[in-house]
Amino acid sequence: MNSFSQRKNIMNSKLNKEDIKIFRGSAGAVQDWQTPEEILAMMDCNFEVEVRPYIDHLGNKHDKYNFWHRSDRQDVSSVLGMFGSRVPIQPIDHIKTFQYFIDQCPKEISMDVFGSFDHGKSIYMASKLTDNNGKLYAGEDIGMGISSPSSPNYIPKEQRTDQWLVVTDTYGKVGAPTINLLSVECICTNGMSRRMNQYTRKLHHRGAFDSDLVIDILSETLREAHCYATMKDKMISTPISNDKAMNVIKKFSPDKYDPETKEKKRNNKRQSLTKIFEETLIGAEQNDRQNNLWKVMNTFTQYHSHACIHSTNREKALMSNLNGIRSKEISLVRHELEGLLTLA
Repeated sequence: MNSFSQRKNIMNSKLNKEDIKIFRGSAGAVQDWQTPEEILAMMDCNFEVEVRPYIDHLGNKHDKYNFWHRSDRQDVSSVLGMFGSRVPIQPIDHIKTFQYFIDQCPKEISMDVFGSFDHGKSIYMASKLTDNNGKLYAGEDIGMGISSPSSPNYIPKEQRTDQWLVVTDTYGKVGAPTINLLSVECICTNGMSRRMNQYTRKLHHRGAFDSDLVIDILSETLREAHCYATMKDKMISTPISNDKAMNVIKKFSPDKYDPETKEKKRNNKRQSLTKIFEETLIGAEQNDRQNNLWKVMNTFTQYHSHACIHSTNREKALMSNLNGIRSKEISLVRHELEGLLTLA
């Protein structure tokens, strides 16, 4: 299966080498000229989801359960998952629906990444809402201002945040399509994801994007991006002592004990977080990461975005950063640090 590291078409897209670090595993840059079929084929996902009845080893048919299969495979690898009455949204319909979203969107966005997890059991589409043109940072006329040092809107690259709109659906387990805003710091590609549950539910019930839903999602995305920027500025301007920072690290890396010997186990997570905070934080030389809450926040996002990811779990790590345990912990850490803002 293809991956960014194997593909050359990124050179013709608006993506950069930092973006490759975000979408690990099976993902590819989407070109404007590609058809839905070509986009799916790029990641070996040009299949239909076939719903077949569950028949046990005795030949008995169970009407309450159905197996979902890839139409392009005939062996055991064709099985995607087993469900009840749930009706699948076909991969090509996801592409067409997302393209409709883009066509209806009043802002200049595009489908920039298509990827899959676990051999097609989950698929996702991502749109980079912010780019060097900066059109979504503020008003319509900001243009190239954020990348021009002479512009009053200039934002140094090391201080920029890219915002991604990511839509994910899974064929391997129970769950509706999800919509996330993924905020990524350009200097380190540390990511923080927020799931937009109210619009995820609406998409699930409607099964497609209508024009009103498109406007609502984009408006909420821009509001959340603004909230992220405000939170970031407040954390940068709020100092924290090393002792208090270590208390936060300890809270989210509690000690564990051997159930038999009652001896304290080695706390690898705490050691990793401490090392990042004290020694290896990416961008630690920047003024915005000097003994403040933002430094603590990025200690955790770096841990979940980079430090505890191995070659064998890159895809699972990305899924977890979007909608799993990693995302939940980042949200809890953010809530904890925002509580410290009110005490400052």
